[in-house]
Amino acid sequence: RNSTVYRLGEKQYVVIFSFGVVAFLGATAAEEKLILRLIRSALVDPEEKGWSDTYLVDVDPALNEAVVEFERVRIPDLTMDHADLICRVLAQSVAMSQFDIGIDEKVQQFQSIHEGLRTSGRLRMRPRDILRMIGENHTILRVVIADLSILNVPQVTWQSPQLEQLWLDLRELFDLTERFERLEFKVGYLRETTDQLLSIVQARRMEIMEFAIVIFFVIDLIILALELLQ
Repeated sequence: RNSTVYRLGEKQYVVIFSFGVVAFLGATAAEEKLILRLIRSALVDPEEKGWSDTYLVDVDPALNEAVVEFERVRIPDLTMDHADLICRVLAQSVAMSQFDIGIDEKVQQFQSIHEGLRTSGRLRMRPRDILRMIGENHTILRVVIADLSILNVPQVTWQSPQLEQLWLDLRELFDLTERFERLEFKVGYLRETTDQLLSIVQARRMEIMEFAIVIFFVIDLIILALELLQ
């Protein structure tokens, strides 16, 4: 389980996710500010820049089932399971947006590297930075799949067709499946690019080693020739 649901009051919930997103349902602005300040005070190195999104939840007891619309979701009752599902999808959407922005920045960075290779034929990137990017790419997919549980079906939907349909409709509204596939494609592109750059670095190192071996061999021949002359 990667989340904890707290009930603040009647029809008021806050859901804290392990991947760094906090979702509120029915909380006042003052309550949100207080809870966020308490959470940030407990973190070692909190993120300075924040991402947020808002989605309206209407409770209508006259409804027989949930109705997902573009700007709101209408539900017959706001239970803790409803709060968990709605907040989970919204939190995953916000986190995916954050990862997508980071990936796009890396793609732009690689475009400048490729332009440098095209114009000068030189790789202006340290091997350590390439290895760091390889690690970051693998971390992004691990976090999205494992921490965000983007591919997992929530347990609360297993025995409730109504909750399962609500979850499916919300995922479709926020395009989670399509956005994950696009993110996976971008990470794959970055992985291939970093592998190519790493191959260039390794080839360069092999050339340097071969050149060094030739130099040492020439030096040995010179020393041997001087010994023979003496």
